[in-house]
Amino acid sequence: MSNTPVKKPRKTESAKLRSIEITLLKILDELSSVSRKQKELDSQVTLIYEDHNLLETIQSNVTGLHERVNSNFDHYERVVKDLRGDILEEVFKTQANVQKTTEKTLEHVTEQTAGITTALEKENIISKKDSIIKKLKKKIKK
Repeated sequence: MSNTPVKKPRKTESAKLRSIEITLLKILDELSSVSRKQKELDSQVTLIYEDHNLLETIQSNVTGLHERVNSNFDHYERVVKDLRGDILEEVFKTQANVQKTTEKTLEHVTEQTAGITTALEKENIISKKDSIIKKLKKKIKK
């Protein structure tokens, strides 16, 4: 045998190019997949950010509503206290007016009764006087 080394068969240039092309296609596919995943993550981050803003808005609105409810409750309590005070004041005024009216009515009835009694007593005295005079006249005639 000869001393010439045995050469390994070399890949042909087209085979090498084909291998590089396949490798590049795999890298492009992987890059495309990573790009899609990045877009999905960007979308999710945007949604999370928008959800966070929405949550802050909701929390702000709930806080405002809570403050308004407390304010309305405080106002309601003040109105109820004021009304109770007004009602008690009117009750006392009404009781005083009833008492005055009762006293005036009693005074008026007493005066009227006294006047009627006096008139009746006078009439009774007059009729007794007339009766006595008649009796005396009869006795004088006899």
